[in-house]
Amino acid sequence: MFKQIFFVFSLGFGVLFAADYNVLSHGLKADGKSDNTAAMSALLQKTVPGDKISFPAGTYFFDGDIKLAGTDLVLEGEGTLLFKHKDNDPAYNDNRKINITGKKITVRNLKVTSTANSRSAVYGLVSCFDADNIRIENLEIYNSPSTAVYTIHSSRLWIMNNYVHDQWADGIHISRGSDQVVIHGNIIEHNGDDGIGVVSYHGPEPWNQHPRNNRVIMTDNIISRTPARGICASGGNLIIKGNVISETGKAGIICTAEGWISGYTLIEGNTIFDVGTAQKYGFDFYDTNGTRSGIHVQYNRDMQIRGNFIYNARQGYGISVTSSPDITISDNQISHCIRGIYADIPAVFENGEKFRADWMQELYGKGNALAASGIPGCDNITISGNTVRNCQADGIWVSGLKSRLNENVALLNNILSGNNQSGQPGIRDVWAAYCRNLSMSGNISQGGNKAPLSPAQGSAECTPVATR
Repeated sequence: MFKQIFFVFSLGFGVLFAADYNVLSHGLKADGKSDNTAAMSALLQKTVPGDKISFPAGTYFFDGDIKLAGTDLVLEGEGTLLFKHKDNDPAYNDNRKINITGKKITVRNLKVTSTANSRSAVYGLVSCFDADNIRIENLEIYNSPSTAVYTIHSSRLWIMNNYVHDQWADGIHISRGSDQVVIHGNIIEHNGDDGIGVVSYHGPEPWNQHPRNNRVIMTDNIISRTPARGICASGGNLIIKGNVISETGKAGIICTAEGWISGYTLIEGNTIFDVGTAQKYGFDFYDTNGTRSGIHVQYNRDMQIRGNFIYNARQGYGISVTSSPDITISDNQISHCIRGIYADIPAVFENGEKFRADWMQELYGKGNALAASGIPGCDNITISGNTVRNCQADGIWVSGLKSRLNENVALLNNILSGNNQSGQPGIRDVWAAYCRNLSMSGNISQGGNKAPLSPAQGSAECTPVATR
């Protein structure tokens, strides 16, 4: 029954011991067809803090959740957990899964899969709901009817060194007020939506009143072959660093408002290539229309984008920024994109449309004159020290609107070469329009390969201008 027994604690009512349970000794069968749900539930009722449950090699079938509601428990082993799923059956919208609601839970070294044949459920094969201090490590997770890993309002999560592939939705999905999350060292490939989705949904429904995600770190993951984005992130205090992202239908990395304005984000040292391809990668149901940039930022604030390698975003820009204040873009190397770096205010605001008042206050603060304007801009933006080469059109382009100028724009010390590969007339290496307080200096332009740049650097409708 026990592989090892050790002392845990005594409260004067007897002594409790932690145990290592082999599931085959407790009624579970590794034949891939017998339903182990009831036997697993009975075994979990026996556990105390510190216990381990081990699944030897074999396939363990479940037509119900494995519910981990206790404290200080480990699930591990060489076995495969196979969850039953019925496509298009409403009873399976809440799909069978490892359901974690406890504290100090570890799930490691297992394979986890399902019988799904379509995108037809909501949750991950490993899901955390109001859980705390959770480790999901060294798993192979595949063929979920939704995502591989899913969290709602959970904290202190380590999702590390997993092989996540062939889901019908996101690889890893973090949502609704999850806090203190580390997503590190995972290989995430061929999934039906985003590779990693950190999404802060928020709405008027009573069940949807969670705060935004906070303190999420995404480092050193390898993400490829998704019809959506490599990483889609919203929340506060995010770090996206050292990831390698390729073969995405949409943007490599996108940070946008989803229920909340995102802020205080660092995007650093990522390698992003062959993204924005518009390919579906076998997921024909997915709509690949959307932004195809290497990195795209929309309606965010307080962000640094630095030291990234971005190349072959051939249907998008290297880095694009839409109506996001307080952004610094520095020391990136960008090549073979449509444009290198592009920042603008959407033309829809020229026609009288206004941004949400509460979001304007999140972007600029209450009482700020820009918040009262109802139009967010690329204000306080610095683009410096980047190398942009061999793009189809412009190297760097920053533009406001005639009715709403970008405030405080610095374009400094960038190196540009070989742009305007398409040979179009009127293309510029560095260009700014409709900006107030523009500083443009120290940029080096080596000209285009197929057509002259006109002019190499310049501006229109900007005041005052400091250029040299």
